[in-house]
Amino acid sequence: MTLESTVSDGIAIGVESRLLDSKVRIPCLGDDVFRRDRLTELIEQATARPVTMIAAPAGSGKTVACAVWATAKVRSRRVAWLSLDEGDREPARFWASMTAALAIGGTSAVSELVPRSRAGDDDLPADLVVAMRRLSGSVVLVLDDVHVLAGSEVMPGLALLIHNAPAALRLILSGRSLPELHVARMRVAGTLSEVRPADLACTAEEAEGYFAALGLTASAAERDQLLGSVEGWMAGPRLAALIAARDGALSVGAIAADPIVADYLRDEVLDQQPPAVRRFLRRTSVAERLTGDFADWLTGGHGGTRVLDQLSRTGSFVSRDAQGKYRYHPFLRQVLLGELRGGMPEEVPGLFGRAARWHTRDGDAIEAVRCWAETGDWEHASLALTEAGLAGALPDRIGELETALGLFPAARRGAD
Repeated sequence: MTLESTVSDGIAIGVESRLLDSKVRIPCLGDDVFRRDRLTELIEQATARPVTMIAAPAGSGKTVACAVWATAKVRSRRVAWLSLDEGDREPARFWASMTAALAIGGTSAVSELVPRSRAGDDDLPADLVVAMRRLSGSVVLVLDDVHVLAGSEVMPGLALLIHNAPAALRLILSGRSLPELHVARMRVAGTLSEVRPADLACTAEEAEGYFAALGLTASAAERDQLLGSVEGWMAGPRLAALIAARDGALSVGAIAADPIVADYLRDEVLDQQPPAVRRFLRRTSVAERLTGDFADWLTGGHGGTRVLDQLSRTGSFVSRDAQGKYRYHPFLRQVLLGELRGGMPEEVPGLFGRAARWHTRDGDAIEAVRCWAETGDWEHASLALTEAGLAGALPDRIGELETALGLFPAARRGAD
């Protein structure tokens, strides 16, 4: 289709391409969108530096946060927007989209660069840098879903623009990860601001307003329980609202296992992974926390550290704690365990047994008992407790110990 737009100063720009108008417009926000002033201010402060990185998993609220900020600021400053998709991996289309977004955002200095047809390997990125240096005033360019460009021929030119952009250009890069953009170099140089997943997480103070926007009726206790179970993930309450609308009531404890949640995580996370990585995720889901060595022990393979590190860097609901251990988001782990039991049932006892032996060797009797309980091997579960000694679990893990003991059959608890 032909995109015809009128930009500032009365300049009419026609772009002969198949771009959808919605790609280069700030997304329209519905009445049910929950606006978080805290994030709007955080993004505004971040744009004091040349590049702002907003990297977080799917459903974290990145696009909404950027759109709310852009809508709030567009009257006082120039804001250009580009929503990326798989088609933008082709350089000619990407740069056409980029220059159109800047032009529609009111940056007339780039109007002569909007191409009717240009080769994908020409010098447009360098030309764009030169053109942006002629800007009067500043413009903020938002690139949304930048992770879709990973591994494409676009990346060298985009990196050139980012690292050589004039002071008048600010960039907000939003996506599940920022591929091949030398993030560490920007951190050291002081040119990068970061809005992290923890910043995007729904706070207790924001939850009440968000629930009201979703039409989700819940008591304070249910709200706190839901927020705890989703760990601040913004899509969690929205999915809970869909489930409650279907069932007529909210059941927080059942949300993690609901097909609506499972379908979302499969679509947005698991289906994006190669088959080998998906098998790795299923097999290692028997562990609540992982190291690379532990993952290799479970799978019988090697390279577990590399796989886990890559997953944690690409917004795949895998996080790394201060001790260097990885964990899967509880909802993702629930889905993976369901796939493991449904699709690879013959491996389940062996995997939990291997995990139990690892924990026993590591002196973690409570985790060993949990794993042995999955296999129904109460002899080994009792032996794990005996060898570790109950004192090793007390006093800081008394609650976990009671839960582990509760896994034993009643007759076994009374006789052992």
